[in-house]
Amino acid sequence: MIILRVFLISICAVSIGWSVLVFGGPVIIKKFILGYSDGALVPSGITVSPRLDIAIKRLEFNLKNEKAGQHIEGFSRATEISWSLFGKKPFLEISLGQSLVKDYATADSIKFHTPPFQTIDWQNVAVIANIENVTANTFAKISALTLRATVNIKTAKVSNLDIQANDFSASDGKTGFAASFIKSDLSELSLNANLTDQLLLSTYTLTDIVISEPNFTAPEATIDVSMTEKARNFKIDLHKVKILEFDGQIQDLKFDGSFNQFNVLQELSVVFVDGFFSKQLPKFHEISANVKKLGDTRYRANIEGSLQDFELSKFESLIGQLPGIDFVIEVELDKLVSKLTSTSKIDFSTLSKADINGALELTFAFDPLQNSSCGFTDCRLSDFDLGYIINVDDEWLKGNAYCLKSLCGLSELEYLMRTSNTVNIFTILNQANILNPLSSLYLFSAVSSGQKMIDGHELKFQF
Repeated sequence: MIILRVFLISICAVSIGWSVLVFGGPVIIKKFILGYSDGALVPSGITVSPRLDIAIKRLEFNLKNEKAGQHIEGFSRATEISWSLFGKKPFLEISLGQSLVKDYATADSIKFHTPPFQTIDWQNVAVIANIENVTANTFAKISALTLRATVNIKTAKVSNLDIQANDFSASDGKTGFAASFIKSDLSELSLNANLTDQLLLSTYTLTDIVISEPNFTAPEATIDVSMTEKARNFKIDLHKVKILEFDGQIQDLKFDGSFNQFNVLQELSVVFVDGFFSKQLPKFHEISANVKKLGDTRYRANIEGSLQDFELSKFESLIGQLPGIDFVIEVELDKLVSKLTSTSKIDFSTLSKADINGALELTFAFDPLQNSSCGFTDCRLSDFDLGYIINVDDEWLKGNAYCLKSLCGLSELEYLMRTSNTVNIFTILNQANILNPLSSLYLFSAVSSGQKMIDGHELKFQF
């Protein structure tokens, strides 16, 4: 009899407690959320189901972290919270409907869940989030975003963060970027510190990349990023790049660079391996470019590479066979006065004994605002000075380009070319099989039409 009474009293207590939670739960939960979050979370329209699952029609949040200098404000609709203590179901599931983080992003739905109750590490809680149709400030979109991480409740640190994004696209109004899949690994992130004050190491893997300007594609790429208080370092490896606009392709394209804490470029290395920029240009095995910041406004670039021999033609008519070229180019840019200076050295590899090499010096100034989006031939340049020399054994061909106006496009420049001995130069070029007979005859006639200067000629022209 006593056992039956205890059993009935227990059932009665459970029933009363269950009734209190179902009917009085919304008030209790609201007070708990407001108190625990110190007013940062404001729920409305709370209901509790018979299974003690919780539904919130609207959840507003206003999170401030003075130490990290962060302020996050927004809301979520149709929030549902369910939990389970048994079986393999997640201990906690939180589903959010349409959500907005002011000035940052919107999402159609967000779902969080933890491992089952029996397997949870309460010191480091594993969390998985699935987010659908994310839009970031109208410039980036993701159809599906999955985040996996371990959260340390005591230290407010996130570790082993794994991010996967499907159908990513972004645009700044001029250039568009898209990737079918992006995977990222982040070592550790503190929620109580500013991002710029943390050491962040992350790796990104991208597939099916498309960039609209310049118009090129790549099936895969890897990006390594490290961020410290004073530097932002990155490495990018692209494979099987196709330059659609010019029908070019590059087997491997590598970038390695760094920015300072103000996002100003300090150093950049670019390597092109096995390819061609256009079918109208020679193939190359490797071209490397290194850029380094010298001062507040000055940069220096060094470019080295070699080009394979190339058949020159126009309108399907053969002009000649351009021999392989080894070249070195040094460029200095002063952003303060918008001035560029370049020096180049070129060696031609011919099958004959002819020694053919050259050098080029180029200087010009430009207005960055006027030339921000100009084409190659219509950029307006000032103080333009181009000089070059091609040595053909003991003979030479010299030339320079100049502008008679204060501002010129490349198509408006005047060109002047001189030869030491026109007959000897074309004889050597013909012996080296660089020009076909018809092209050689045409070019010889064109150069010889200039003013006679002892054994050579001087010719003025404009493209």
